[in-house]
Amino acid sequence: MKTNIVVNVRVLPFSRLQRRLLVRIAPFWLLVLIIGSLLPGNVKSSIGTSTRYSEAIRGSISMTHRLTHFGSFGSTALLLLLITRRRGQQAAVLVGTLALSFSIEYAQHLLYEQGIEWWDIRDDFYADVTAYIAGQSRALKAALVRDP
Repeated sequence: MKTNIVVNVRVLPFSRLQRRLLVRIAPFWLLVLIIGSLLPGNVKSSIGTSTRYSEAIRGSISMTHRLTHFGSFGSTALLLLLITRRRGQQAAVLVGTLALSFSIEYAQHLLYEQGIEWWDIRDDFYADVTAYIAGQSRALKAALVRDP
């Protein structure tokens, strides 16, 4: 005998955020992402989010470092995607976050005189594409964002 049980569960423990609030948060979020990404290596090492260039060349990239990239760039892309209203804007967010990723890596190359960390750009790409795919969900947008 099968019994169907329906449970009404609220998915999110907070109310949906207003789009206006997300628009106000976005510039500060981007600023923190850029500043955090351009911190010197010794500071990043002390908080466990850095991999030495010589180690990375040998393929020994820490999972913490990779997850930090995935989380920071993925959440940035998702934040910006939640603000958008049209597909063209969503495509611009994807291209823009990828360009930001490359720009930050190139700036690190110039500032710290090291090679471009292509594996970081790869992880950022994975995060951005994952956020882009998630951002296509109208249900996700409806659950997270409300228009005034």
